[in-house]
Amino acid sequence: MSGEDVVKTTKVPQKWLTYERKADRQLEKIKSQHSNNPEIISISQGLDSREVAGKRVSNIEVAMKSDADPSVIPQSTDGISISIQTEKDESGTDSCNTGDFWPVPGGVFLDQPGGTTTQKVIVNGEQHLLTCAHTFSDQDCGETEGTAVQGDNSLGNVQGGVIDKSMDIATIPEYNSNEYADY
Repeated sequence: MSGEDVVKTTKVPQKWLTYERKADRQLEKIKSQHSNNPEIISISQGLDSREVAGKRVSNIEVAMKSDADPSVIPQSTDGISISIQTEKDESGTDSCNTGDFWPVPGGVFLDQPGGTTTQKVIVNGEQHLLTCAHTFSDQDCGETEGTAVQGDNSLGNVQGGVIDKSMDIATIPEYNSNEYADY
């Protein structure tokens, strides 16, 4: 057997694998049930804070428009938690553009002519930048705790080092840094 024929695998706990397979089935079920709902922006797989057999498990993340009724989506399905995020109905870019939003190549357009932006957030006291193409809900003016809502679960290529792939954020080492998220 040559080196090309070798298939490398990773052992995972059976209980975790069973949970993940169930999560995949439930994700497809929710997608098929709500694929034609115009109030839903995206349905994707996320990373839950819970663990099964010592490994973090998946959840289902549903992003909805600001005027949507979140009660159309259950909070869980067959034991798989569903996180529902609603976009904010405000842009805040005029008064905040020098503080909260940094112009970056390939960033996220926020209903404002004149360029693209990406979101700066504070997580655990550190400045971070959400990567391009994920933020659909901007935050209020001023630095905020936590992360902004994201439209999907893609990871992308981040300059400055990914510190948490589930949040897809990059560290900004200093306030006036010109680092950006390169997607």
